[in-house]
Amino acid sequence: MPEKSVAGRTLLLLITIMAFLSAVTLGGVVLVQKSAIAWSADVGREMTIQLRPVEGEVMESICAPPCRWRNRPPASALRAP
Repeated sequence: MPEKSVAGRTLLLLITIMAFLSAVTLGGVVLVQKSAIAWSADVGREMTIQLRPVEGEVMESICAPPCRWRNRPPASALRAP
């Protein structure tokens, strides 16, 4: 590659710019991936329990079983070390 010519310098400049842009893109991909993993973990830890009112039933009796289930420790905490 003729480094002293205009074509050689232009080619070197283009290679440098492309290397910089690829490094910036790689950094962006890593940041997005980490954010997606964190978001997935947050969604996996959350749960909504929706209870529909039943005519003739007391709401507290409908809420009791899911509330007991919600407040129990996770399965990983129940395992012996």
